Amino acid sequence: MSRFWSPTFLWFYVWFLVSTALFAGFWRAISNNPWQRWSVWGSAFILFNIWFSVQVSVAVNAWYGPFYNLIQSMLDHGGGDINKLYMGTVTFLLIAMVGVTKNQT
Repeated sequence: MSRFWSPTFLWFYVWFLVSTALFAGFWRAISNNPWQRWSVWGSAFILFNIWFSVQVSVAVNAWYGPFYNLIQSMLDHGGGDINKLYMGTVTFLLIAMVGVTKNQT
C-alpha cells in the first residue's frame, strides 16, 4: 500500500500535473478552442487512470508471490504464524480497495 505514497510515485504525480498544466497552457496559446479544456484535461485524466490501474495490477502481482509462498510454507511445516497470513490478507484488502475506488471514478 505504501508504494502509492513512495517518493518515486509522489514525484510522478507532481511531474504529471505540471506537465499537463504546461501542455494545457501551451495548447491554449496555440489553439484556443471552446473544447480545449475538456479535451486536454479529460485526456490527461484518462491517461492517469490507465497508468494508475496498471500500478494497482503491479501491486497485486507483487502481493501474490510472498502470500502464496507463506501459505505453502505453512502447509509444508504443519502450521506457522497465523498473524502473517492475516496481515497478507489485510494487505490485499487495502490494494483491492484502492483498485475498486479508482474504478468507481
